[in-house]
Amino acid sequence: MAFGSRVALSMGSIWLLSSSVLGQELVVPYERNYPPFSMSTPTGEHDGFNVAVARSLAEVAGIEIRFEPVGFFEISDGDWPSEWAFTVASISYLPTRDGLYTYLGEYLSDEVVVVARTPGEGAAVPSIDGSKIGVCRTCSYKNYLEGSFELTDSDQQVQPPFLDIEIDDSFASETAMIEALSTEGDRPFDFVVVSRFFAEFLFIRAGYPIEVVSEPLYRDPLWVVASNNHSELHEPLSLALEQLCQDGTLSDLSQQYLGNDFTNCSN
Repeated sequence: MAFGSRVALSMGSIWLLSSSVLGQELVVPYERNYPPFSMSTPTGEHDGFNVAVARSLAEVAGIEIRFEPVGFFEISDGDWPSEWAFTVASISYLPTRDGLYTYLGEYLSDEVVVVARTPGEGAAVPSIDGSKIGVCRTCSYKNYLEGSFELTDSDQQVQPPFLDIEIDDSFASETAMIEALSTEGDRPFDFVVVSRFFAEFLFIRAGYPIEVVSEPLYRDPLWVVASNNHSELHEPLSLALEQLCQDGTLSDLSQQYLGNDFTNCSN
C-alpha cells in the first residue's frame, strides 16, 4: 500500500474513533526519572524522547491523552488499569511479554553497554569474564547475558558474550544499580548492563565515578505498545508511527534528545 493511501486510511480511522474515543482523555503511562527518555521537569511538565514520541503519535492519531509517570515494572508487567491506552516506554520484545499488550511497531534502537566504576589512580578496570554483573529485574539484558535472547532482526539466538559471570537481577531499576555501583567500599557487583543514553545523560555528565567500558553489546529495538483492551487504537497508532517515521519527525526527535538518529526509519 502506498504511503499516501496509508495516511488516508489513518484519517479514516480517526473518524471511526469518534464514536468510541472522541472526547475521552486516555492515559499514557511513562517511566518516571528515566532521562533522556522520560522525566518530569521541576515545573511539573512531562518531557523526554519517549514522551515527545507519544505526544506526536496522539496528535497524528487524533487521540486526547494525559501523561502519568509510574515505575517501569508497572508498565512492563502488563497488568494495566483500564484507562491506560498505549505507551512509549523503552519496551523490548520478550517472549515472556507475549499477550500482555500489543506491539505496534519499533521506534528506536537503544544501545546497551557495560558500565563500571571508574578505577582509582593507577588501577585498571577488571575483566568482565568471571565478574558479577547487575541487570535490572525483568529487563531484556539478563536474557542477552544468558544467551536466551533473540535479536528481532536475526533468526539466530545470541551466544553468551562473557564467561563464568554471575548475574544479579535483584535491583528494580537502572538508577538503583548505577547508584550502588558508584558507592565507595563494597559494591554488590563489578559491572552493570544499562542503556548507554541513560547512563551518559543522568550519571556520567553529572560526575558520577562510572564509565562505559564496552562497545554496544547490541542495539535493542524498542516498541510502541498498546493495551489489548483498546484495540480500536491499534491501527490509528500504527499508521501514525509510520507517518512520523516517513515525515522525519522521529529522526528529528532522536537528534534533539539523543544527539543522533537512532531510529530505524531509514531501514
